[in-house]
Amino acid sequence: KRIEMASEMASRIDTILLSDNHEETLARLQAEVDGINAFPVSEWAQLELPLGLGKLRLWRSLWAWATGR
Repeated sequence: KRIEMASEMASRIDTILLSDNHEETLARLQAEVDGINAFPVSEWAQLELPLGLGKLRLWRSLWAWATGR
């Protein structure tokens, strides 16, 4: 959802930059941009990838892939 909101905002900003009075309009959007930037993309724990064979459970991963779980 955050990525969609940021993409829409980028389009709006591009449109605003084409107008003559863009400083004033961009200043009014600052609070909304700050709100979009406040959302975390994801938790750091979700981004961690276990490295090494000790943490990787190969058979469990293969079974989950094979069964669609």
